Amino acid sequence: MAKLVIFLVIAAILLASTITSQNVLALSKMEKQVKKFIRAETSGGSKLSDLCTVTLQIKDKENVSKTFRDICEEKQQPDDNQTIPPTDNQTIPPIDNGTVIPPVDNQTGNPPECNTGEFWNGTGCETNPPLPTCDTGEFYNTTSQLCEQLPTTEPGNDTHTPPTPVSQVKIIGVGDVECEGDGIKVLNQIKKQNPTLVLNLGDLCYDSTSSKYISTWGSLGNLLACQIGNHDSEEDGSASLYRDFLAYCGNDYTIKRGNVLAVGLNTNDNSAGMKLQSQNVVARLSNSTYMNDVDIVIIASHKPICQTPPNSHHPVTEDSAAKAVKTAFCEPIKQAVGPTAKLIFLNGHNHIMAKGVQDGITYIESGAGGRNHYECGTNAVFTFCNNTKYGFWELVSKSDGTATMKFKDVNGGVVN
Repeated sequence: MAKLVIFLVIAAILLASTITSQNVLALSKMEKQVKKFIRAETSGGSKLSDLCTVTLQIKDKENVSKTFRDICEEKQQPDDNQTIPPTDNQTIPPIDNGTVIPPVDNQTGNPPECNTGEFWNGTGCETNPPLPTCDTGEFYNTTSQLCEQLPTTEPGNDTHTPPTPVSQVKIIGVGDVECEGDGIKVLNQIKKQNPTLVLNLGDLCYDSTSSKYISTWGSLGNLLACQIGNHDSEEDGSASLYRDFLAYCGNDYTIKRGNVLAVGLNTNDNSAGMKLQSQNVVARLSNSTYMNDVDIVIIASHKPICQTPPNSHHPVTEDSAAKAVKTAFCEPIKQAVGPTAKLIFLNGHNHIMAKGVQDGITYIESGAGGRNHYECGTNAVFTFCNNTKYGFWELVSKSDGTATMKFKDVNGGVVN
């Protein structure tokens, strides 16, 4: 009997030990699993959260749950050295301490811009301190923050920025042009002058058709304006040639370039036609709005309109046709322009270069475009006349109101 009791006691002890070992093993596995999740889910991930909320269906539930609860509570206590990042939806309320924090550029992190004469001191805009006063001949260098000697400039080596160039227009006038020989030399030199406008004053290459003129002088393109001469019309040409040049040059024109107005007239038109031209031109010249910005008026023609030098091959009163030109244009144009602008009469016909001035009006003869020269003379009005060189007349008018006039030869040299 005693042996039986001893056996039963031993059996009971072994059974209890087995149950305890199983529970301990289960507890050990659970603790390891929880710790594994803690290591993997350092920010409190979903796996650990699930373990902390489920009911454990194992034996010795009370001990296991207590141990699990202790671990979860320990996990929920923040570490002193741990930084908990805010969630995307977290709103951090501002601290109202009465201080207005100025906005900062969120793109660059730059401080706010201050007004001219101010700087950002870290908390607000403040007026720039005055620069130190330097001695005579010195300036304050803001980079070195020292007074330094002003730089010296050698004569002829000025480093200052030059003034803005004054805009200008360059008008060139020449008539009685050839399409070969000296005429081409005149044309090539004109191109080198970079003109704004070239006025051909009639007698355009002395040919039976206009093709030679168009292929040579016509290379000036839209820089060219031309008048009809007696050799381009029925007077000393032909009806077909006149039609060709009327189609190419037009009968008359008005062209504005800067403060210069160029008026081209057909002095080989009939009397009625010249009268109509005169009326149209006078209407424009008398229009104060149209003439508001005009300082110089050039009346360009083949035949002279008002005056010619002494001993001229074609004087202004040469014949009835020449007198009709003067009657149609001279006095009406003078009265229309008046003192409001400088008036220049520019013509060819005489194969010379000459200049005259009377009563503030300038008279230019520019017929040295390559054809053989004519006789030349001077007087009190026409103080310059040249019949030995080929060349052209040039006007340069600047926006500051100044203007110069010159005669130049085929080499670009100044004749007068």
